[in-house]
Amino acid sequence: AGSFRYGFFHGQSEAAPRVEVSAFRMGATPVTWAIWKEYCDAEAVRLPDEPDWGRLGPHPVVNVSYDDIVGSNGGGGFCGWVSRIAGFTVALPTSEQFEFAARGGEDGFDYPWGNEFDTSKLWCSLREIGDAKKTAAVDRTYRNYRNGYGLTDMAGNVDQWCSNDYVRGKEFRGCSWFFLKVDFFRCAYRDWNFPVYRSNDKGFRLVAPA
Repeated sequence: AGSFRYGFFHGQSEAAPRVEVSAFRMGATPVTWAIWKEYCDAEAVRLPDEPDWGRLGPHPVVNVSYDDIVGSNGGGGFCGWVSRIAGFTVALPTSEQFEFAARGGEDGFDYPWGNEFDTSKLWCSLREIGDAKKTAAVDRTYRNYRNGYGLTDMAGNVDQWCSNDYVRGKEFRGCSWFFLKVDFFRCAYRDWNFPVYRSNDKGFRLVAPA
C-alpha cells in the first residue's frame, strides 16, 4: 500500500496527481503458456492462436483478449477458474495498481529501474537488441530486471491488460517486445484496445487481495 504520483514522468511532474493505493498482491511475472494450458485442459477451452515461435511453456501467453481473461461478463474466463482453485478472487490489475507496482517503491522513476533507458533491463526490439523478435521466457536471467517489489517484466516482453476503461476500450500497460520507441516503456505510459482484441505481443498478470 502507499501513494505515488500517478502518470508522472520527467518534464510533466505538475500534471501528476498523487494517488493512494490499498495493499494488494501481484504475480511476479506475466502468466505463462504453461499455466494457460492447464486452464484450457481443465475447462475444455480452445488454446489461443499459436504465435510464429510456438506456444512455449515458460513464455508469457499471448493472443488472449480481455474477455478471454475475465469472461465476457467480467466474472469468468481464466480469472474465474483461478479464483475457484485459489479460494480467493484474482483479477487483472487496475491501471493504478500496475503503475504503482511498476515503480517498485521509487515514486520518481520514469522506468522501473530508474530515469535512464537501459536496454539490458528489458526485452524489446530496439536496434541494440536485434534478436528480440518474439517473447522471452519469464524466468530468463538476461535482459531482465527485478524491481523493488520483486516483479519482473513490468516493462517489455508483453504489453499487459489492465481492468480500467480507457479511450474506447480497455487499458494496456508495460509495452512489449515489439515496440521500438523508448518512451513507450515508461511506468506512466498506457495504451488501449477493444476487449475482444488479441495480439502476439499482448499478455497479462494477476492481482489478488493482500
